[in-house]
Amino acid sequence: MSNDNFYERFENFQSDVNQKNALGGVFSVTGSSLGAEVSINIDGNTMPVTSYMSLDYLGMGQEPAVIENCIRNIRSLGTGFASSRTVMESSQHQALENALADFKRMKSCLLVNTGYLANVILPQLIFDDVIVTGGYKLRRPRKKTVVCMDRLTHASLLSTLATMKGKRVVDNVKKYDHLDYDSLQSMLDEYKSDDVQKFIFTDSLFSMGGDFANVRLLLDFAKHYDAILVIDNAHADGVYGAEGRGYLEAQGITSQDDLKYIIQTGTLSKAICALGGHITFPSSSPVDLAKFSQWEFIFSVAIPTFLAATCVHSIRLIRGDMGDKKREQLHILSAILRSRLQERGFNILRSTSHIIPIVIGTADTCLAVHDYLLREHRIWIGPIRWPAVSENGALLRCAVTANHSEENIGELIEALEKARNQFSF
Repeated sequence: MSNDNFYERFENFQSDVNQKNALGGVFSVTGSSLGAEVSINIDGNTMPVTSYMSLDYLGMGQEPAVIENCIRNIRSLGTGFASSRTVMESSQHQALENALADFKRMKSCLLVNTGYLANVILPQLIFDDVIVTGGYKLRRPRKKTVVCMDRLTHASLLSTLATMKGKRVVDNVKKYDHLDYDSLQSMLDEYKSDDVQKFIFTDSLFSMGGDFANVRLLLDFAKHYDAILVIDNAHADGVYGAEGRGYLEAQGITSQDDLKYIIQTGTLSKAICALGGHITFPSSSPVDLAKFSQWEFIFSVAIPTFLAATCVHSIRLIRGDMGDKKREQLHILSAILRSRLQERGFNILRSTSHIIPIVIGTADTCLAVHDYLLREHRIWIGPIRWPAVSENGALLRCAVTANHSEENIGELIEALEKARNQFSF
């Protein structure tokens, strides 16, 4: 095969996605990407805009107390860790794992490099069987394994589970329609045998629609069917519940009798506004096993020690008065925007959170509305198109943060009404 023929398939793909407008509408930030006001490069010119793009929901990434702590940590710890934690441990990483386990009311925590990686490692850890015989090897579990998952669970879990099913590590992966718990119950009823290990996978807060799983009902299912409930908390931690402990906390799921049915994954990149992922367990043994068996952990250099130390400090602030004030501001602004959009007939799906989708329709129209808001009103909202959503389900995903103001919300509503008059969505 010549090099020209080798690259032909990439060029064909590029042509296809360009026709679907899947890659357009991405602009470069010229300074900080955080905060309500940012500067971006448009046609070679720097333009200040009001941004609804940042997932720094509480504004911790611009909090002076966090920045000052981070600078001190860099000066004392340097810019990296430069080792795998299976070769050299650090008190900073251990302190962060302890802080996260306590934050989630769990017994142990595995810290990894991204939230996505947490959702790659976890299924491998819980579905593979590790046998120690002069080294180790992985084999398929003796017990039949079945996963039931919400169809809109995060792509990291969908992809990993699809791969594991293809390798026959998981016997069956069944997807129920989004929040359709009657369908889920019917699936679970098919596997009442004690010989079947059952898992339920879901997000607590879904990142595209801004709606929540009924985690209390899912916990009841886990208890009734002797299943394990796996919850991705990426977009809810820090924002909901007492001390920002997450949506389980907000629903009163705090006792060890309840939490023993649950495994949680999360990220440091949203409300904490850093980098990293974590898995928390109601037992300490899975963490030790992960550090022995998961190559993604064993052969990766860990996140910098300064960052781990900074995250410990940020969690402390999130759990205190500062976090309470930021959450209150965020919830007030989110409620105002949802209410005003609904009053004016905009389709925000089933959002009841700070993530508010505004359904537009086709990718072309969505990009046109995005560009109009940006160029005419200097408002920047992310256009979400296929393959993240269906081809005719393109939307603007509006991420409200504690750094926005009621004035920002009013300007957004006015601009959206003008856009709708022009583009008829």
